[in-house]
Amino acid sequence: MFKKEVSHSYKVTPLLFDLRETGQIEQDADVIMLMYREDYYDKETKQKEMTEIHVAKHRNGPVGSFKLRFMKEFGRFVEGK
Repeated sequence: MFKKEVSHSYKVTPLLFDLRETGQIEQDADVIMLMYREDYYDKETKQKEMTEIHVAKHRNGPVGSFKLRFMKEFGRFVEGK
């Protein structure tokens, strides 16, 4: 769904621009959320398991960012540190 393959060589927070056919997605979607996990790029980070969720578009509400903890063993996101 992204325009290019994600490289492990650099850290990048995803943007709407990174999505394929962004114009059509932006027009059709009510909500677009993008995720960023620092430990995907940096195995030595202190932010293990933390995922930044970017609400890039929300037709009927606010946009912004928040963090959730990703429990890999359960495939689940939870609040907290």
